[in-house]
Amino acid sequence: MSAIKKERVDFTIGAPEKVAAAIILIIMTLTMFYADITVTARFSMTFLDSLFDGKFASFYMNALETGIAPEGAVYDIGIYIVFAVWGIPVWGLNKLWGIDVMSVGCLLWFKLLLILFTLGTILLLKKIAIKLGFSDKISQYVCYLSGISLLFVFPILVAAQYDIVPVFFMMYGILGWMEQDKKRCLLGFSIAFTMKPIAILTYGILLLLEEKRIRYIILKAVVSLIPVFICKGIYLLNPLNSDSNNIFLAGVVSDLLKVSVPAGNGGFSLCFLVGALIYIAAYMEKLTDNVERNGKKFIWFAFLLWADFSLFLEIAPYWIVYLAPFLVLVLFFNERKINQSLLLDFVVNTGVIFSMIVSFSWVYGGEKTFSYLILRPIYQMINQEEIPTVCGTLRRFQLTMFQPVINSVVIAAVIFVAYLSYRGMKEENDKEEIVIENWHIRIRIIILYGWTILCLLMLAAGSISLNF
Repeated sequence: MSAIKKERVDFTIGAPEKVAAAIILIIMTLTMFYADITVTARFSMTFLDSLFDGKFASFYMNALETGIAPEGAVYDIGIYIVFAVWGIPVWGLNKLWGIDVMSVGCLLWFKLLLILFTLGTILLLKKIAIKLGFSDKISQYVCYLSGISLLFVFPILVAAQYDIVPVFFMMYGILGWMEQDKKRCLLGFSIAFTMKPIAILTYGILLLLEEKRIRYIILKAVVSLIPVFICKGIYLLNPLNSDSNNIFLAGVVSDLLKVSVPAGNGGFSLCFLVGALIYIAAYMEKLTDNVERNGKKFIWFAFLLWADFSLFLEIAPYWIVYLAPFLVLVLFFNERKINQSLLLDFVVNTGVIFSMIVSFSWVYGGEKTFSYLILRPIYQMINQEEIPTVCGTLRRFQLTMFQPVINSVVIAAVIFVAYLSYRGMKEENDKEEIVIENWHIRIRIIILYGWTILCLLMLAAGSISLNF
């Protein structure tokens, strides 16, 4: 039985909300940027040079020698392949007419790649929602909510980060699994692993739900990692690879292990404790012949895992995008509490972003936010040393002191989202008609406008040399 009936849940999103959302998303697309993608874009040019020069296996060495970044190319090869394919027009223009990869047009071209993968991810979310038993109208609402979710918008439109690419392939694999197409499932996750191995956290949930024989779990995990082994094998033959990609990965793992709770002889990691409990619970859970129920179980466990990862570790500021699709989906498991769940989702979104702004002031609302795209001429004309950060402004008003309080509220909200969605999976729904209140969409759009205006005020502060 579907958890949400077509005739029982309704909403209205008017033309003003759609137009307002489209305008602010376009403005953020054309103006905001973060430096990481400039490095990856230029390394994609290096990748193409290596490929056409017959030095494909020397890419990481060549990247290190370019001096673009002192640590060289630090990501797995899948990301560079995607950027290289998309960057072929830029590479051609650079070779023929000397067009700079750092020009506004070229940077917007690479940002467009992220937007296309985001749209593809949202489309896959809609298909997954239908497979979960959501009505067509609720599935549309999933798309609207995803499009203005702060956990999507900030990593993609503000920071221009590319974790949305492996997220897309993860969603492709999940949809394949729900449609009982194991080849598509394996293909999607395997491609995601070649870009960001962190995606294996999600695949682990799927394996433990579906398979109970340990040797087959290990075998399936190894098979899914074959593309990663091949990619690693090609480049591990070059010793300089260990000076970039592998050392970077080791550094990330080291950072993840820094957060621990004092106890016993060496303390313990709260994140890994909760994660272990989630994996064990998934292993103990049995699947049935009901595709909808099985899908909801998987999405629920994946939501718990990424919430645990996002809340109890010092993660990169853009990894929150891995939580976003699962959070959006579990909100609609309990139709009787949709409005309450959406309120909790708003708390989670704003709280997580606040924490990321405070912890990563140079990424979200940094002084160089507008220095790359269409506002670059204005940025270059003003006193750049006087541009305050959003975090700095919050600190001057002593708002950053509330970060532990806000983090606590976010954790409480996540717990209640998990509780309400779990109840929705287990309980029968009422026959009462449910109407989703309009303010849920409007308040999220207002937040996006408020953020953009605040960042522009920071830019204006530099132009008139104000000392915030």
